[in-house]
Amino acid sequence: MPWREGNPDVRIVDDQVRDHPVAALRNASSAADLVVVGSRGLGGFSSAVLGPVGHGVLHHAVCPVAVVPPSEAAHEAR
Repeated sequence: MPWREGNPDVRIVDDQVRDHPVAALRNASSAADLVVVGSRGLGGFSSAVLGPVGHGVLHHAVCPVAVVPPSEAAHEAR
Protein backbone atom coordinates (compact mmCIF):
# COMPACT_ATOMS: atom_id res chain seq x y z
CA MET A 1 0.00 0.00 0.00
CA PRO A 2 1.41 3.41 -0.87
CA TRP A 3 0.37 4.89 2.52
CA ARG A 4 2.45 2.36 4.41
CA GLU A 5 5.46 2.79 2.15
CA GLY A 6 5.28 6.59 2.18
CA ASN A 7 4.75 6.84 5.97
CA PRO A 8 6.95 4.22 7.62
CA ASP A 9 6.81 5.97 11.01
CA VAL A 10 3.00 5.85 11.20
CA ARG A 11 1.54 2.82 12.96
CA ILE A 12 -1.24 1.36 10.81
CA VAL A 13 -3.49 -1.33 12.30
CA ASP A 14 -5.39 -3.53 9.87
CA ASP A 15 -8.12 -5.24 11.88
CA GLN A 16 -11.18 -7.02 10.54
CA VAL A 17 -14.11 -7.04 12.96
CA ARG A 18 -17.55 -8.65 12.59
CA ASP A 19 -19.85 -6.20 14.37
CA HIS A 20 -22.12 -3.28 13.59
CA PRO A 21 -19.89 -0.50 12.20
CA VAL A 22 -20.79 1.99 14.95
CA ALA A 23 -20.11 -0.55 17.71
CA ALA A 24 -16.85 -1.67 16.09
CA LEU A 25 -15.56 1.89 15.68
CA ARG A 26 -16.72 2.91 19.17
CA ASN A 27 -14.85 -0.04 20.66
CA ALA A 28 -11.75 0.67 18.56
CA SER A 29 -11.83 4.32 19.64
CA SER A 30 -10.87 3.32 23.18
CA ALA A 31 -7.38 2.45 21.93
CA ALA A 32 -7.13 5.03 19.14
CA ASP A 33 -5.79 8.57 18.99
CA LEU A 34 -8.21 9.49 16.19
CA VAL A 35 -11.14 7.92 14.33
CA VAL A 36 -11.73 9.13 10.77
CA VAL A 37 -15.17 8.89 9.15
CA GLY A 38 -16.40 10.19 5.83
CA SER A 39 -19.34 12.49 5.26
CA ARG A 40 -21.94 11.58 2.67
CA GLY A 41 -21.41 14.84 0.85
CA LEU A 42 -25.08 15.33 0.02
CA GLY A 43 -27.04 18.54 0.10
CA GLY A 44 -26.01 22.17 0.27
CA PHE A 45 -23.81 21.72 3.34
CA SER A 46 -21.96 18.67 2.08
CA SER A 47 -19.26 18.74 4.76
CA ALA A 48 -21.88 18.69 7.53
CA VAL A 49 -24.05 15.81 6.28
CA LEU A 50 -23.31 12.55 8.07
CA GLY A 51 -24.73 9.12 7.47
CA PRO A 52 -25.89 6.93 10.35
CA VAL A 53 -22.45 5.40 10.95
CA GLY A 54 -20.63 8.74 11.00
CA HIS A 55 -23.30 10.20 13.26
CA GLY A 56 -23.11 7.26 15.67
CA VAL A 57 -19.32 7.33 15.81
CA LEU A 58 -19.26 11.08 16.35
CA HIS A 59 -21.54 10.72 19.37
CA HIS A 60 -20.10 7.54 20.91
CA ALA A 61 -16.34 7.51 20.25
CA VAL A 62 -14.09 8.12 23.24
CA CYS A 63 -11.34 9.79 21.20
CA PRO A 64 -11.40 12.68 18.71
CA VAL A 65 -13.27 12.07 15.45
CA ALA A 66 -12.34 13.65 12.11
CA VAL A 67 -15.13 13.97 9.55
CA VAL A 68 -13.66 14.02 6.04
CA PRO A 69 -15.71 15.15 3.03
CA PRO A 70 -15.65 13.14 -0.20
CA SER A 71 -12.95 13.98 -2.71
CA GLU A 72 -13.69 15.94 -5.87
CA ALA A 73 -13.26 12.70 -7.83
CA ALA A 74 -16.04 11.10 -5.80
CA HIS A 75 -18.32 14.04 -6.57
CA GLU A 76 -17.57 13.79 -10.29
CA ALA A 77 -18.31 10.05 -10.29
CA ARG A 78 -21.89 10.61 -9.16
